Amino acid sequence: MIKRTVLFCAASAVLSACATTQPEAPIREQVEVEPVPIRTCSFTSELKKVVIPAEYREGFTINSVENTPEYVTDPETGEVREVTTQGQGVKTPYKILVKEEEVYYVNAEDKKVTNICGPDTPANAVKVEEGVDDMMIVTPGS
Repeated sequence: MIKRTVLFCAASAVLSACATTQPEAPIREQVEVEPVPIRTCSFTSELKKVVIPAEYREGFTINSVENTPEYVTDPETGEVREVTTQGQGVKTPYKILVKEEEVYYVNAEDKKVTNICGPDTPANAVKVEEGVDDMMIVTPGS
């Protein structure tokens, strides 16, 4: 009986040792990936510039100075008449801005684009349209 107990304990120890031993996991190689610059804006070179010219109202103003009335007496009849003479006038041109010039950019679908890239945006940045979330970006060599 003692032999059986010892044999049973030895067998259970051997089997429990096999069950708890785990194989070593392979060590994963760490690869550093440089992030891809992403942009949601558009460069002006990709867009078409639209210019709506300014609107002006043009005309002339005429300023004149009234002369004082002159009275002349007719020598034959003795009648006194008022003589009116045209005063000096100055004709001055004017130009008033009614609506300022408007400049904007449109894309290939002729839609107005307001998100223009600044000078600090890298030229090799991958273009992502506005409103696109969780998009997988595939670049050459990946």
